[in-house]
Amino acid sequence: MQYLSEKEWIFLNEITHMIYETDDLDAMRENLLDLLMVLIPNNCSSFYLANTKGEKLLTKPVANNICQKDIDNYLAFGEKMDYTMPIFTSGRPIAYKETDLFEARFRENTEFYSEFLSHGLEYPLALCIAEKGVCYGALSLYRSKKMGDFSERDIFVLEQLHKHLITKIKMSSGENPLLGTTGLAIIKEKLDLTDRELEIVGYLLDGLSNEEIAKILFIELGTVKKHIHNIYRKADVKNRVQLFRMLR
Repeated sequence: MQYLSEKEWIFLNEITHMIYETDDLDAMRENLLDLLMVLIPNNCSSFYLANTKGEKLLTKPVANNICQKDIDNYLAFGEKMDYTMPIFTSGRPIAYKETDLFEARFRENTEFYSEFLSHGLEYPLALCIAEKGVCYGALSLYRSKKMGDFSERDIFVLEQLHKHLITKIKMSSGENPLLGTTGLAIIKEKLDLTDRELEIVGYLLDGLSNEEIAKILFIELGTVKKHIHNIYRKADVKNRVQLFRMLR
């Protein structure tokens, strides 16, 4: 099923480009929420990172049109009441509408709904950013009853962003999702690579062609070739074989 128009695919490509080109993770998340307001109209939104230490799962929120008081209340005691938390603690990557998973009579009778959702946030759309049983973050968009529920098309959009958000969060935390245990921070610093260049290095090491990389990243083939040229220049090599020998 064709969910997006050509213009919407171009805009989605611009969003993925922003994810990699914005070095600061908080700034990236703030920009993402602003851009998603255009592609998926919503009343408000939030983007939490997963907490690797401590009892609570979610931390370091950024939000769009949600007041700080509501965020503080959620961090203080909302997570314990949130009936969706098992989804995130399971570490299962999934984009979903709450109305697809929970019946209205159940949701509207919970304390969490009355405290946090019943004042203009009645319809949540969420993305559990996770991989291999590990949760890395939670992205949520909200609509009021007046605005109406989200659609399958909206779920599809979040699904397209998932792998890029996983990669970005891992890179920002110093974890290496693409180069095994060779030391992401050392390689990035030594070669002065951008996040996008480092991602492409990983795909090169995996044996992907330029065309395959362009398709995965939603970018033009010429853009991939430009990035590879910059990588070779920074690494002082002339081809993939020399690059592989140096990195490995």
